Amino acid sequence: MVMWGQKPDVWEVYRQEAALERPLIDLAEQWLKDPRPMYRAWGADIIRRIEVRHLNSELLIAALGDVSHIDPRDYYEEKARLGILDALIQLRVQVPEETSEGLFGLYRAQALILLYRGACPAPAVGAHILDKCQYDDECSVVAAQCLARQRGGPVELLERLQVKAEVEVLDTALSLPPPPAAPKLARIWVGPGPRYGFPELYTYYLTSVSEVGGGQTLLAAGRYPVYYVRAPDESRPPTGHLPLDRNEYALELLADKLGTKREALGLVTRPVLQLHWITAEQYRSDLQAFAAGQRHHYAELASLLLRQGELTPEESSRCHLNLDIVVRDR
Repeated sequence: MVMWGQKPDVWEVYRQEAALERPLIDLAEQWLKDPRPMYRAWGADIIRRIEVRHLNSELLIAALGDVSHIDPRDYYEEKARLGILDALIQLRVQVPEETSEGLFGLYRAQALILLYRGACPAPAVGAHILDKCQYDDECSVVAAQCLARQRGGPVELLERLQVKAEVEVLDTALSLPPPPAAPKLARIWVGPGPRYGFPELYTYYLTSVSEVGGGQTLLAAGRYPVYYVRAPDESRPPTGHLPLDRNEYALELLADKLGTKREALGLVTRPVLQLHWITAEQYRSDLQAFAAGQRHHYAELASLLLRQGELTPEESSRCHLNLDIVVRDR
């Protein structure tokens, strides 16, 4: 009989597995039900290695516990979840959407892999994920590309489109070019740490960079492919670059739906207006005309999508431009 101590003992895990007093799968199932995190991690590791997804998918999901109340300070539970998530991903287990959504806050890359690998989640789920993504990263690319392909998805992109305008008030008629946009860094990572008796643990990150022999697996195809990489828990991911912010690639995706080029759309996501100060009335009228022009271009895009059946009349009526204007006095 194995005597369980208060502190997890990895050698007891090895001894039980090596002794094979019962079938290995039975031992793994017993460990997955154990309240101690280390044994659940070892149970998931055994199931991953002997590949028995059809028998143990529900048990693996249950071993994650209540994902709606994850305590990020519990180091050992975090390590157990890393092992269980690795098994779920490697065995291509289909996980309920609500479970994957619950994991998103702390295990962003794993949650996206479980949600988007092979199919798109429901548009409402995709819209929720897009709202929770960082502004410009692979997460928003994956969610946006999926929404663009789904019935009811384009309206979610259009409603979230934001125009960030800049108005330069000049004392002279000098014309200044807009500043170049800073490159967008792409990072999605789950924290590393020592194992302390756990099996070898792996985590995941997403990248928009494809490297020969880099171990990437395609997660989302399309205009902007996104890959995922399985890496040892203690390693660090490379940093990639996304070419555009989410507003620009949302417009490109919508242009694709319309069968046209992005350049053919009149809407500009970062317009710059240069006003030469004359009178307060002239300033107000020029500013109002500038804002009205942006709303007109947005309404034209919504109208095109409506005419091509990508929006319903009800969806079109919901769409109003999110316009943010910053005024700079030069």
